[in-house]
Amino acid sequence: MKTYKGIDTSYGLSMNKALGMLYPKEQRVYNDPFTEKILSGFSKYFIRLLHIRFIHRVVTNFYEKKYPGMLGYFFCRFRYYDDVVKECLQNNEIDIIINIGAGMDCRPHYIEGINTLHYYEIDHPTVIEKKKEKIKKVLGQLPEFITYVGIDFNNQSIEEALLQKGYNLNSKTLFILESVSAYLITEANEAIFSFVSKATSKSKFVFSYVTKDFMSGNNLNHKTLEFLHRRIIVKKELELKHCFEQSKIEKYLQNFSMSTIEHIGANEFKERYIQPIDLRMDVVEMERFILAEIN
Repeated sequence: MKTYKGIDTSYGLSMNKALGMLYPKEQRVYNDPFTEKILSGFSKYFIRLLHIRFIHRVVTNFYEKKYPGMLGYFFCRFRYYDDVVKECLQNNEIDIIINIGAGMDCRPHYIEGINTLHYYEIDHPTVIEKKKEKIKKVLGQLPEFITYVGIDFNNQSIEEALLQKGYNLNSKTLFILESVSAYLITEANEAIFSFVSKATSKSKFVFSYVTKDFMSGNNLNHKTLEFLHRRIIVKKELELKHCFEQSKIEKYLQNFSMSTIEHIGANEFKERYIQPIDLRMDVVEMERFILAEIN
């Protein structure tokens, strides 16, 4: 049986997230004490090895030297989505969270107060089943406030799937699309954006996207971007299917009744998250990030 590639990607992200928690407390970009619990196999033992401070320092220094900005990108990305969720909770702006392409993300298990909402996790059925298995093993049972939805984004309707699971379009919702759009065909992206646009006014949508410049190989002003473009686009080690043009995406969102709250990337991440803790780490702009509001 062919393994669904999304599972490998999800586990890789979980390992990166667990790795970031092994920095000294004052140098952690984010705080996720849960993700390490769901690791298994090589990932589990590798992270256990990195608990030894010297080994952690050697590995992360090597990684930063060879691929400058990669770890910074992941760490800031994790923190940004956490911050958006926390701010929406603190301001009582939402009743529901829908994580589209949730993978092995563990936010509902470590962000305080999130269990007072209804939380939907959507991904490929193979990923969802593996996720449920992992969470049940760690917690003993699946949390009642989470609804798991398995769909094939490129062939099934996210709207139909969610409505069948009881989602109410009149509920103020935070939609999360974390590093997913590039893996979906254009029609699937448009279906997601169209569905999000139907949510009640003041709902929020936070997502990231790969730029057209990266896909085409233009303006790659960073050695890590050049390396990634060669590996991902030229050698096709990842199957990216979609991108947005940076200068046009905010206008594109207007077609879906959305207003941009903020549109940020590596420079803002460094200023917001890296510099305040004096972390000697670059941030490469693998993606850009948008927080939007439904009109």
